[in-house]
Amino acid sequence: MLIENPRLAHKNAQHNSATNSSFGNSTSISFSVDIMDDVAPVFASVPKDAKVICQQLPPVPPVFANDPAQPVSVVYAQIIGPINGQGTYDVTRKWTATDACGNSSEAIQHITWIPDTGLECDISVPVSVNCNTHGVPVSAAASGGLGGVSFAWEVIGEECFIQSGQGTPDITLYVGFSEVEIVLTLTDGFGCSTICSASIDCIISAPSPFAGTPQVNDPKAIVIPERIVGNSDQHSTGYLSQVNLWPNPANGTLNLSFDSGISQEINFRLINFLGQVSLNDKLTAHQGYNAEKIDISRIPDGSYLMEVKTDREIYTKMVVVLRNQ
Repeated sequence: MLIENPRLAHKNAQHNSATNSSFGNSTSISFSVDIMDDVAPVFASVPKDAKVICQQLPPVPPVFANDPAQPVSVVYAQIIGPINGQGTYDVTRKWTATDACGNSSEAIQHITWIPDTGLECDISVPVSVNCNTHGVPVSAAASGGLGGVSFAWEVIGEECFIQSGQGTPDITLYVGFSEVEIVLTLTDGFGCSTICSASIDCIISAPSPFAGTPQVNDPKAIVIPERIVGNSDQHSTGYLSQVNLWPNPANGTLNLSFDSGISQEINFRLINFLGQVSLNDKLTAHQGYNAEKIDISRIPDGSYLMEVKTDREIYTKMVVVLRNQ
């Protein structure tokens, strides 16, 4: 390679100019430099070793290498091998960089990959359940998983809801007069999840009570037949009767009406199928006929259980919130 020294060239140019003007003599100088490159490329960015559980392998990031002898080519390769046959894999990602002089270097990332933690569940329900029953026990057994397990229950049916235990392995249900489907989603500490399900088909052991029939708020939960409005016994006990909800499905407003035997405080609430309270309010009822408009404009669409409660009884009825799309 020929490299000209600028300083020499500058001096020679001045000398030659003076010499040429007087005698016509000239001079020049040249030299060559041999450069030997034995330094391999240096990687600018290499991902760190990682552990990936219950997820797809991350995409391969761009990796670059620097070297004065351009161009530098980078070749990528990946090898996946099992570790101890336990559903765990070692993923080796290798980048090889080679410069224009043939020098090369390697960068390696190791990923411990567990695609599935073997999380499983099983739901246990009673062999038989009477319709219109509170406190029906349901339990789940979980196996596998890493880093702890969370429980998310859901019940699907026309007249059912979770009474207690959401987020735990054991819950209690209210079962109305139709089949109940129970769905459990388990999620472990690394985001692995699995779903299991079971169903309960209740047994009607007595004539089905109609909408508005009260339940005594007592651990024995006996059913009391509806009384006729104006009956002196009703007015002396303070029970509600003729409990109605309309329209159903409802849109922005839900109407609640009933007859009360005495002046008393009435609590009412809407409960979704996850057992969550979406609306909770109260009113003061006077003796005789009562009517109340309930604002449900902020309640999401879906099926709910309306619970009307006094100090001694609970009335329940299914309500559907449905808005025109």
